[in-house]
Amino acid sequence: MEVHHFMLNIIVTKHAINRYISRILSNGEKVNITKIKEDLINIALNGQLITKKK
Repeated sequence: MEVHHFMLNIIVTKHAINRYISRILSNGEKVNITKIKEDLINIALNGQLITKKK
């Protein structure tokens, strides 16, 4: 049962990363590698990008 849940997390994370990369590419703004690294770690840990409210 645990393995199935793990696989589901990977699929969700993969979709989140794909969406995130598409967003960066379509923005066309200067790419901030440090910010991208932080965001990708965030996605990896949470399965999606958790944006901090300011």
